[in-house]
Amino acid sequence: MEDEMSSSFLQENKKFLIIAASVIAAIVAACVIFNVVNGGKDNESDITDATNEVVVNPYSLPKADSVSVTDSPILYDFVNGCVGLNEDIVPMVTSDSYFIVVSKEDSSRLFVVMNYGNQSEDELNNLLPVFSSSPIRVNLNEEQIKTFNNEVVELENGGGVQSYEVGDYTFYVIPYDIVLLDSSSIEVIDFEQLMNDKKPGDLAIKISNGMGIPVEIIRDKCDVQRIKEISGIDFNDSFWDKVNYNAHVKVHKHSDSEYCIISPIYKRLVAGYGDPINMFAVNGDDKMMTVGDLSDYLEREGYESIEQALKTKDYATQDEVDEKKGMEIA
Repeated sequence: MEDEMSSSFLQENKKFLIIAASVIAAIVAACVIFNVVNGGKDNESDITDATNEVVVNPYSLPKADSVSVTDSPILYDFVNGCVGLNEDIVPMVTSDSYFIVVSKEDSSRLFVVMNYGNQSEDELNNLLPVFSSSPIRVNLNEEQIKTFNNEVVELENGGGVQSYEVGDYTFYVIPYDIVLLDSSSIEVIDFEQLMNDKKPGDLAIKISNGMGIPVEIIRDKCDVQRIKEISGIDFNDSFWDKVNYNAHVKVHKHSDSEYCIISPIYKRLVAGYGDPINMFAVNGDDKMMTVGDLSDYLEREGYESIEQALKTKDYATQDEVDEKKGMEIA
């Protein structure tokens, strides 16, 4: 009797395990199908979806760190948020705005980034580079992609749109005025909604998180002579070889986890006297010291030197800057 009960128990367990394995396999298969249909959407959780159509041959953009700037400069700029940096398809210093749309052969999916031009009352800001937004995914259906292709080709033939071929990708540079002043030019994309949905691109996020604007970009893309004329800041000065414009750099104390934050400024050492010079504020306060004197002072207080801090490139976010603002060095 015991043997019969044991045999029956094993049979029931076997059935249960088979059913459980089948359920798990079905769930895994469903997940795989979902990812394929949505073009690996889980790998692009930071990308905004502008539409929700059934896509023909969906695809995902490559990750930013997997694109070669040498082999594919336009694609590199597109996914890194710096359109116009390595290939001059749009100006990086401009008051004009552009949508850059990428399509892929045989797919009804598009990706769009925006370069929103500088239109500030601050003349210096208008002379600095513009960085593009994060890509927004636009899922079109089969009929809509046909319409888009016809519309964009017509605009290109009319000279209003430029296109660039990169492997299987086609990049279209579409001026803001074309699509927003003439909404009938490309009807299948809601460009106004894209403007509302746009988020900062990778490079803009790094810049706002304390890195500042890389000076090599300013030197390459900006009118540094005009900047010097209106602001006095000379980006060709060797001071800028080691620090970025608007950077917030942590200077760590050797003995504990304490740090202060230095930021480049251009001021007179004594108010009303002498010529302004490049120096650093500490936790937002002007210490009225040359770089050398400030570095010596920090070292006497147990901190690393300014040179060491600039080499380490440990940047402070805006929240960290706000938290430290006005704090005295301890």
